[in-house]
Amino acid sequence: MKPIHTLPLLLALAFLANCASTPQTRIQANPEIYASIPDSQKAKVQTGQIAKGMGYNAVFIAWGRPSGVKSASDDSETWIYAYSYPIYSSGFYYGGYGYGRRCGWGGWVGPVVIGYDTRIYAKVVFKHGRVTYWERLSGIR
Repeated sequence: MKPIHTLPLLLALAFLANCASTPQTRIQANPEIYASIPDSQKAKVQTGQIAKGMGYNAVFIAWGRPSGVKSASDDSETWIYAYSYPIYSSGFYYGGYGYGRRCGWGGWVGPVVIGYDTRIYAKVVFKHGRVTYWERLSGIR
């Protein structure tokens, strides 16, 4: 029987949980935030679109919580949307394992996760609390 590796399983669950967040689920979970959005912007927000002049609440409902936020000294703020993915290495590995009486040496072949990298797939720039620019990279997510 093969052992279950918990890290890939947890990453998959986190990815699926993030995919489950849609504008509709965010509206249902945050009705007070949605109510604060001007009526003229609600149609776009419901379909996951943003436009110049929208505030933080509208972008949160439309695109979700950002992965990171960068503030600048000119009263601008950039919301970064990103995801992490594993970097694999494959080959033959040989080494020791265990300690005390329960130790040994052995080798194994196969892919091994050696780290993670982050890929940005979208960003939104706010100036004085309003959207001035946004970019969604094509072909990602």
